[in-house]
Amino acid sequence: NLPGKMVVAFKWTTHVTATKGAKEYKLKKMIQELLMQTAYFALFCREEALGRLDSKSEEEEREREKKDEKERRLEDIETCKKVVQELREAAGALKASADYFVHKRDTMGVKQGYDVPSEVCVSMCRCLSQVCLAEAQLVTCFTAQLKGLKKHLIASLYNGATSFFQEASQEIKGNLSEFNEVSDNLMKYLAFMSWMSTARSVEQNALHLEEEEKVGEAITTFRLSFKFVKKCEPIAQDEKAWMDVYNGEVRRVCAELDKSRKSNQIVYFQSESQHAAGCPDPKQVVSPIPFEILSAGKA
Repeated sequence: NLPGKMVVAFKWTTHVTATKGAKEYKLKKMIQELLMQTAYFALFCREEALGRLDSKSEEEEREREKKDEKERRLEDIETCKKVVQELREAAGALKASADYFVHKRDTMGVKQGYDVPSEVCVSMCRCLSQVCLAEAQLVTCFTAQLKGLKKHLIASLYNGATSFFQEASQEIKGNLSEFNEVSDNLMKYLAFMSWMSTARSVEQNALHLEEEEKVGEAITTFRLSFKFVKKCEPIAQDEKAWMDVYNGEVRRVCAELDKSRKSNQIVYFQSESQHAAGCPDPKQVVSPIPFEILSAGKA
């Protein structure tokens, strides 16, 4: 230490490191401070984006009810565009954080060190970037439904979201040695959303089959969608908010299945297929918006 040099340690609270709850760390390296700030900025962007999808106030709901269905749909589409934009910005910041550390490590030998929050780990930044893209993809799926796009295409988009969540999970599982610990809630969230996205993909495929008047195959495919939803039950049991989502999906898929069965009994009289249609190939249509960290330092 040089005379007069002062070392300042900032205390950060991390929510993606601790196995349960939150955990506090003190950082002493400036590069870690920089990456932690970038991660916080990205997670703030994500929170702001997802907040736009929350329930509106009573006054906002009253104003919304005054509008006709077309106006409400166009309003929802515009909101979804903003949400997707902000989630892509968050994904870009997290990706930039990972890329910046790799650049410093490879060119200057910067080491990560031990006992650090996961937000400054390359693999976690890449994982969370994929999570933001997965969520942006899901909002894109909803936008496609609002626009009345073909259900087979929407099924591919939902399967694209599944792929994003699976990639995020694999980033963690393939680099476990990089972390002190990994949040249980994060891993549960990745599994829960992956199964839910798959269920939505299969359901959209079943709706597509109904439109093609292949009702026997549609019924079997609805059943497969329900099986994927049921995989979420053990994950959702510990969180009321997740359980509410799970129960809502169960009711909705069961309603679609019952409707299809009744339609078949009254109109089509088709035998139920032995094989479900499953998911079409995944289609990923969102990407990170580039984010620059100290570009002068990369020269």
